[in-house]
Amino acid sequence: MSGRLLARAVGVLVCGVLLVSGCGLVPRSQTPQEALGLPQAETPFAQRESIEEYLRTVEPAMAAFVRALAEKGGGTIGITGLRFIRYCWDSGPDQQQGWSFRSEGLYITSLTDADIEDAASQYLSVLPSYKGGRGKIQKDGSREYRSDDGANGGELQVDYFPDDRSSMHYESGCVPSDGSMGDITQYVLPSTEEVFSDLVVYPAFDKDTKQPNPPPPPRGASGQSDQSGGSGDESGEDQ
Repeated sequence: MSGRLLARAVGVLVCGVLLVSGCGLVPRSQTPQEALGLPQAETPFAQRESIEEYLRTVEPAMAAFVRALAEKGGGTIGITGLRFIRYCWDSGPDQQQGWSFRSEGLYITSLTDADIEDAASQYLSVLPSYKGGRGKIQKDGSREYRSDDGANGGELQVDYFPDDRSSMHYESGCVPSDGSMGDITQYVLPSTEEVFSDLVVYPAFDKDTKQPNPPPPPRGASGQSDQSGGSGDESGEDQ
């Protein structure tokens, strides 16, 4: 096997599970499978992982990844926007109605590349359908990490900034409901404060000025009351 083919084979194995792989950012014009040299395998709508299965398995793994990073960043997490489940319409020929989940925008300070790679290795390796990579380091040291479930349409994106807070979000694709949680319209998502009950949650942006809010002291620090900053839905736009 030539060196070039061997390198490609090794890259596929490394990138197959982890968010971070060193194999480069997945171009937005390509699916993760195409970028990794694998056949495209988008699942027909009716056969996609249900929204209930996403909420049971994928969302907790994503939240654990975010929590691990927030603990590295001092135990605080800034939020903007809302986490929600909403109606959606499949883009396929049958235009079937489904459901999608999206997290709010999440902001964490004082991260390193190693923090992201370690958390991905520990918490995202349980999601073998997610594939992706990391982008090239920019002049300011920033880079994008991205992981996608090409079959079901889910994604996780982290915009890393070494000297500023990093932002991230995750979401499902438009998928069907299997009814295992009852009427999904009656399902109440846990709040951000409930999901991250061990962290200090605060609005990422000032309501009036739209400027970034500085993170408060971690819970338990001297002078820090046991209060979170609310849902963040009234703060500035996701940036």
